[in-house]
Amino acid sequence: MTSTPPPAPHGIVTAGPLRVDRASHQATLHGHTAILTARELEVLLFFCAQRGRVRSAEDIAAAVWGQSQKTNSIAVHVKRLRAKLPLERTRGGPLIWNVRGAGYRLAPVLVDAAEPNPTARRSTAVVPALPVQPEAPPAPPSSRQTPNNSAIIESMNIERSVSVERRVAMHAALADPHRLRIVDYLALGDASPSELQTALSMPSNLVAHHLNVLQASGLVLRDTSHADRRRTYVRLAPTGLRDLLPATSSPASRVVFVCTQNSARSQLATALWNQQSAIPSTSAGTHPADQINPLAVDAAQRHRLALADQQPQLLDDVLRPDDLVVVVCDNAHEHLPTGLARLHWSVPDPVTAAQPSAFDAVVDELSGRISTLAHAVGT
Repeated sequence: MTSTPPPAPHGIVTAGPLRVDRASHQATLHGHTAILTARELEVLLFFCAQRGRVRSAEDIAAAVWGQSQKTNSIAVHVKRLRAKLPLERTRGGPLIWNVRGAGYRLAPVLVDAAEPNPTARRSTAVVPALPVQPEAPPAPPSSRQTPNNSAIIESMNIERSVSVERRVAMHAALADPHRLRIVDYLALGDASPSELQTALSMPSNLVAHHLNVLQASGLVLRDTSHADRRRTYVRLAPTGLRDLLPATSSPASRVVFVCTQNSARSQLATALWNQQSAIPSTSAGTHPADQINPLAVDAAQRHRLALADQQPQLLDDVLRPDDLVVVVCDNAHEHLPTGLARLHWSVPDPVTAAQPSAFDAVVDELSGRISTLAHAVGT
């Protein structure tokens, strides 16, 4: 009986337009080539192997270096890789996404563009730990040593154990029908515990118990309302459960994104949606402002987003019976009538912070949520 040989140390790894050469430590993306340090190479190869799955900094450090406490190094290397391999916003940048409260993932555009190459997938299924080398330009291939087999096996075992343990905890949590109903309800939008209690006809103490179990397993996250700080909203953690989420029965005819003033979040959401889906979209507000916030306009330009050429508009003037309504503002959600069917995303208000970084963070969060929704309703 013959066993499959380990991946060649001087092979080529690809993820869509991204091409990584193990031997030369070179990475090429859309014609731009960068020389990577040994550690940058290790981290990038790990993300390529994950094929878009979200992984925590602890998991990445444990799988790549066998030391989960080196989480600060992950953030540093992610920042360096983004700088060395810039991915334009029109192409789905940045190279590596920071998923709030969950970890990091390779940009979806690189994963979606990847060709189904079985040979390449076998060679990148598990990325072995490469020898730690100084942060300096790599030596010629002839002088570089082949990775030690024991290090490869250790890295594989760490990778498998982390994955299996997390999956076991998630499956155990979902084995209860009440918790599965909660996850199904949160599939495309956020909800407060009291909203879950009403929607699922479940006692408050039972809702609290099941939410604690789901949170402990890493399936859900809790956020404080950005409007009424006494409220808490629960949402699914973006940890690679997309395939387990229930699909909608029919595609939407139009998507309407809503916030209070229709001056920032809803405008950016519509622009992001139009990049990812052919389904029409518009935005509106419950109390529309006179104009789009200038910082939102600046953020759209930085991220290469095309904002709609229109003034903020009132939701009542826009809404049609067959619209899919997505409220991206806690304040609007808490003041809209309960009879209005809608999805709710608890997205912080960047206008309050009045900083460009706050608007960039909103774009990043909305982008991930919109990708999931577009996949569910059909594009």
